[in-house]
Amino acid sequence: MVGLRKCAAILAFAFIAAASMVSPKETNAQVIAFDARTGHYYYGQFYIGVTWLDARWYAVNHNYQVPPAHLATIKDSTENAIVSRIVDIMADFTGCWGAWIGGYDLSDAHNRFEWTTPELFTYTNWAPGEPNNAGGKEVVMEMSAYTGGLWNDVPLDATFGNRGPWVEEYEPSQVTLLSMTGPTTINSPKTVNYTVTLAAPAPPGGAILFIHSDIPAIAEALPQTIKIPAGSTSMVLSPVVAQTVGFNQTGYVRVYGKNKKSLTVTVTP
Repeated sequence: MVGLRKCAAILAFAFIAAASMVSPKETNAQVIAFDARTGHYYYGQFYIGVTWLDARWYAVNHNYQVPPAHLATIKDSTENAIVSRIVDIMADFTGCWGAWIGGYDLSDAHNRFEWTTPELFTYTNWAPGEPNNAGGKEVVMEMSAYTGGLWNDVPLDATFGNRGPWVEEYEPSQVTLLSMTGPTTINSPKTVNYTVTLAAPAPPGGAILFIHSDIPAIAEALPQTIKIPAGSTSMVLSPVVAQTVGFNQTGYVRVYGKNKKSLTVTVTP
């Protein structure tokens, strides 16, 4: 088991009030983060007394952005740091050990952890001596708070130690983007349109894409989700709102699917 250390929260993420979703005890807050490399969203849930299995079910059935979500899976140190910051912030408000993430091991030898998604289990960040399968029952994974994102194996039915919070991960639809077009200079304040085109028609059920910007004047209203209807190959993204600025702000406006398409945009006074 990884011990707790006191650490200041990193408040570089949106902190918003939230309505009740399910019955377990909860606090009245949630934390959201975004990976600009991949377009993945991460959503911290503050529930207490929830097992890993229940957290997995809630993640798949929760519709913060668009279904389906899943417990967070970690492919590299950058993603681990994003999730770790959420876990630390949640621990500040709940006093919990950490939060559930999407790793589990059902092998007899307790040596084959995998993710709940098809993602390969290649990157690891286990705490020293973990996974140790204490008591022969530790088959699921949590990320421990205030440790820099170290992992620990835990029993499947564990709720002790104020366990229960979890981190959900949302991914855009895996459709290939062909292009993104629209204005590259915006006089603020102004609402503008961008058009995204797919390499092939959207599949049955449509395609969910995410749009994001690192320009402060635009990012206030983003990120957001867009849905391209089934069979369509393009869609106008409207509105993208540029807030009033006192000096030029330059950065990207970007859409994420299986790949990503960006425009370099300048917002002017």
